[in-house]
Amino acid sequence: MQTNATASSSSPTVKIPAIRRPWTEEEDAALIAAVKQYGSARGPGSAWGIIAKAVGGHRTNKDCWKR
Repeated sequence: MQTNATASSSSPTVKIPAIRRPWTEEEDAALIAAVKQYGSARGPGSAWGIIAKAVGGHRTNKDCWKR
């Protein structure tokens, strides 16, 4: 068995997948208002990050544009 002498003593960071939860009526209303204000364009320079912050509730920009 081969060992790696340069391996660190700390354990690697494990990314835990986010738990999907249903959208609330408040989040839907906030999403609609933010899209009306900032637009729904996709691609570089799009406002989906700003929209996600406006929605709150730990929603990502991808969550919002897919909704």
